[in-house]
Amino acid sequence: MRSLVVLFLIAVAAPVAAQFPGQQPAEELVFPEMEAVKQQIAEARGVKGVTVPTAEERTRVVAKVNGEPVQLGNLLDEIVNRFSAQLIPQLLNQQVMNLETTRRKVTISDEEFADAVAIYLAQKKAVQNKTTLRDILVESAIGWDDFERLMADNAKIAKLVRGDLKLPNKKREPLNPLFVQIWAGQKMRGAYQVEMDATKLPDGVAGRISATRPVSDVLESLPGSGATLTVNENEPKKQPRPDTVTITPADGGWPRTTVPLVDIDGPGDDGSMTKVPVTVALEKALAGPVKLERYVCITVDGAATRLEAPVVEVEKTAMKTAPQAPGQPPQKPAETTEKVALAELVSAVANGTVVVGEDGTAKPADAPHPRFVVPDVDVRSADGTVKLAAALRTLAGKKAVAIQRVRMNGTYDMPDAPVTLKSMLDRDSVLRFVFGRLTKQHFDEALESYATFVAAKQALKANGVTVDEAAVAKVIAEENARYNNPFFNRSTILQALGKTEFEEDRRLWIGNGVDQIIGTDNSEDAIAAYYEKNILHFGRATVEASHILIDKIDPKTGKEDWAAAEARCEPVARELFGARNPRAVFPDLARRFSEDAMTAKQGGELGEFGVKGQMVPEFTAAAFALRPGEVSAPVKTVHGYHFILCTKRTPPDRAKNSLGDEEVRRQVVADLQQERRDAWLAENTRVAIERVGAFLPGLKEKP
Repeated sequence: MRSLVVLFLIAVAAPVAAQFPGQQPAEELVFPEMEAVKQQIAEARGVKGVTVPTAEERTRVVAKVNGEPVQLGNLLDEIVNRFSAQLIPQLLNQQVMNLETTRRKVTISDEEFADAVAIYLAQKKAVQNKTTLRDILVESAIGWDDFERLMADNAKIAKLVRGDLKLPNKKREPLNPLFVQIWAGQKMRGAYQVEMDATKLPDGVAGRISATRPVSDVLESLPGSGATLTVNENEPKKQPRPDTVTITPADGGWPRTTVPLVDIDGPGDDGSMTKVPVTVALEKALAGPVKLERYVCITVDGAATRLEAPVVEVEKTAMKTAPQAPGQPPQKPAETTEKVALAELVSAVANGTVVVGEDGTAKPADAPHPRFVVPDVDVRSADGTVKLAAALRTLAGKKAVAIQRVRMNGTYDMPDAPVTLKSMLDRDSVLRFVFGRLTKQHFDEALESYATFVAAKQALKANGVTVDEAAVAKVIAEENARYNNPFFNRSTILQALGKTEFEEDRRLWIGNGVDQIIGTDNSEDAIAAYYEKNILHFGRATVEASHILIDKIDPKTGKEDWAAAEARCEPVARELFGARNPRAVFPDLARRFSEDAMTAKQGGELGEFGVKGQMVPEFTAAAFALRPGEVSAPVKTVHGYHFILCTKRTPPDRAKNSLGDEEVRRQVVADLQQERRDAWLAENTRVAIERVGAFLPGLKEKP
């Protein structure tokens, strides 16, 4: 169901159903037939696959605008540019998940994914059938208990996020997904680095994620993967770095791993152990199979003695002081226990900081802290096997170093060091994601937008105007600087208004050319007249309203049907306007009839909104035309029919938002000039689109 409310700073997150590129909508599947869901998953995961058009296909002419050819590539780029602002955070989240599952060697099974789909379908079915979700889930393969556990986990996360970010705990208000992303990014800092600053990224890359994982994980992931190895030789630098080997997935995509090109221990031509390039081990791992032995190598006195211990963590207890809160007295130190690597214990024993006792506890001879609990594990040496505690006692006063290593197939031996794992979002990866969910509607929207742009360029050319690229870049830089806030930056604000930076930048580009023709009118009379004409907007007038939505999409067929929507309005109108007090019965009718699932359970409440940028124009006009307590007749918008109840109106505040306010005046001048630009473009451009054949095979007629 659609909600009319454009909530500020809502991160775009597609429903589960939208993750099935090129297939029928998930809600049309028979529920709860899980085999159908699993088949949907199989198709989405590449059994039938979704491919990006080839270079030859991208150059195919698909339409002409005023006689000027438009290539498929232009339209695809148009779609990517228009939707990439919303897609990038979602794609980055997917890439983070890919890196996380790679690091932990975790795969999501088809059954687990099918469970998630089934929950989505159950929610959809509950809304459509006006039955409870519990009843439907009890009958399904999921069951209410599993769903309830999932919801409880989500509630715990929401509570944790609100606490960490010091957000108010509003029970009726869902947690903003963007805040969850910010919180997750803070928690993962150190494990992942996410870069979205265009000035720090290569050309054509919209985002980059870097992480690390042990060499052993890399070796374990290679057999049967079809990955390729590429040796990269670094150019000479002030501080020379080792050459690297890049491991690229078979499909040429991401994530890619970068391993330093170093020598490791391995069998030489005569079978004896020697130094061999790491590429030899990587190639053997690609050929498979791989059997790994991870261990901690303890070398004593420059490797005169070598011990091999299991990879274990050691429990360490120490005294720590909690951070002092502002205005509060200092906290007393308290015991804290944590898990540390075996190497820390080895170092402490070797330098005499702690002594290992017969009871298996390591602590300073004359102090209670820090102390370690030595694991009861065996350690191998040239003389045989001993317990770890006994081996540690022999290290006191010696030069001992502990390094985690991995031995592959009993021969190749190397440090199990962290290596770089990177994933990037370039134009092709965004295009692949978009193309997987393209519809004919997307193509039509992109074509119309591109055609308008072509027509504007033709009009500027006919008037002998050349756009001042430097001036446009300066304006864009000023706009970015004005909204340079990590939470409320220009990109996020535009996204909340249903726009993208690409669209806004192009509007400024066209505006520069048009301004050279029409000039500017910044006279006080013109500014004052425009301010008065739009006082509801500039004066920050608001209205508080509720609505009952009768969706244009028929819930029975899943298709657009305005006649059916009009018919479903009749029982609502009968009860609403048949009541002595329509306002009193409105919330109950919204819960019963409204097809906006987000607001129905709240009695249709939408909260406060202004004149521009939050609601579609028809809805805004109707809401502002009502007096508090009045209910509208059905209002038709792109979403369907709405019964609107006005509960509160706030008049424009001229005192706080007068033309004397610098920001108000700036916005008035900008909007006035844009209105003059639009008028010139409407008079001097025409758009004649000639379609040349089909755009792409398999495009769905409707989203």
